[in-house]
Amino acid sequence: MSIELRSHIEKFSPLTDQEFEYILSHFTSRKFKKHQFLIQADSPVFNDFFF
Repeated sequence: MSIELRSHIEKFSPLTDQEFEYILSHFTSRKFKKHQFLIQADSPVFNDFFF
């Protein structure tokens, strides 16, 4: 995930390794089952997702 995230961010702004480590510390990696819903209608959304 970290390689994809860094390349996405660097499309807008270059980062040093130290800056990216700080940004990465605010993310967690999670695995989901196939066909599992991330959000559902009428439910609050507390997270953002990056694929």
